[in-house]
Amino acid sequence: METKDSTYYEELMAAYFAGEASGARQIELAEWIQASPDNQVQFEEARKIWHSYAASQLFQRAPTDIAWMTINNKISKKAKARRIAAMRPLRTKLYLAAAILAGIALISTLIIRNISSTEMLKVTSDGTPVTFALPDGSIISLHYGKITYPKVFDSERAISLEGEAYFEVAKDSLKPFVITADNAEIKVLGTKFLVNEQKVVVSQGKVAVKSYANAGEHVLLLAGQEASILDGKPVIQQVTDQNQLSWKNKELYFKDTKLSDVAIQIGRHFDVPITIENDSLASMTVTASFRNQKIENVLKVITIATGTVFNKADEGYVIEEKPIAQ
Repeated sequence: METKDSTYYEELMAAYFAGEASGARQIELAEWIQASPDNQVQFEEARKIWHSYAASQLFQRAPTDIAWMTINNKISKKAKARRIAAMRPLRTKLYLAAAILAGIALISTLIIRNISSTEMLKVTSDGTPVTFALPDGSIISLHYGKITYPKVFDSERAISLEGEAYFEVAKDSLKPFVITADNAEIKVLGTKFLVNEQKVVVSQGKVAVKSYANAGEHVLLLAGQEASILDGKPVIQQVTDQNQLSWKNKELYFKDTKLSDVAIQIGRHFDVPITIENDSLASMTVTASFRNQKIENVLKVITIATGTVFNKADEGYVIEEKPIAQ
């Protein structure tokens, strides 16, 4: 496997911050960030410096390579002992970059006044999960539906969601992360959680959920809690369905779970209907776990454990009592 040096990722961050990174390169950057704490620190350091410069739209319009030279210079000052040797060859280029930026400022002032900073980007999915990064470094896994967000965040990191997505929000105490969803508004500073049309499920951190129908009704969710909007009010309960993220992690886990619930969760995971022949079967319990398995393999294990059988029916499957041998 090819080993990529720090310069490669510095250039990748520059392209990402400038909104010039493709979807594949965004995912590559996201994987690099999550690979180690040092990478996370380096990215956060670069992001803060980039956005402090980005407050000036003149800087936003500078060529990516020139803009990154300025950022890289700023980072080097914060980590001088670690990187000064590597930065020496860039010193002349950095002076040149500063001069060019000044020239751009003189030439572009009147033009940029008329350029909108509210360009919106859109990511869609028809059921095949799509993972991508936002301008602040937050990572989103969109299961289905659509997400709309600005190319550059202002004082608030506001996006809209139609469908289901899992969020890993980068921490930024100065810029709340706000999601406009189907019937609620979700606000966080930095956390991990799931949002769909029915509920908000928190796996890490804290999440505030507010109902659109009644703005005065809001709750604060902690890890392991979920909230649904009922009669215009957010209602909290403990998470009991451990497979709500199975579409993302490709895992299914059951512990003394009723077969009726098992059928619902397997059906949701594979996007096919699964029915149970009668109520006596539905109350049986299952303990099993699966990773990256096909639906036929999952159903085979489940039916062996419960002494039942499964058969293809219409577009889905039905779990039935095992025929008595004659």
